Amino acid sequence: MSQEPQVIARYLARVPAARRERALALHGLILSLFPQASVSLGHRMPTYRLGGQFVAWASTQRHLALYTCSAERIAGFRARHPEIEAGKGCLRFRDRQRLPHPVVIRQTHRRVG
Repeated sequence: MSQEPQVIARYLARVPAARRERALALHGLILSLFPQASVSLGHRMPTYRLGGQFVAWASTQRHLALYTCSAERIAGFRARHPEIEAGKGCLRFRDRQRLPHPVVIRQTHRRVG
């Protein structure tokens, strides 16, 4: 990891309690899939880099966002899940929406792996 694990732990500690379990699960999921990824705070959010690619996530005021920075990477997901908000290259999961882990895994894998 390129930054001390305490940096990510401090970020997670600032995530609202109602969202922290989901944020921790997403962080752990990405680490379990890509244990060789370099982890840092890029643009003030947990960022995972491997093989010249990256994926990041952030806790915002209303949701967890998974940034793939590629509209093409999430186009299929957006078509299958119109109920999930999406930006140009990110997926936004509101607090009441369940994280669809298989989809998150695929999106992360395609971007980082």
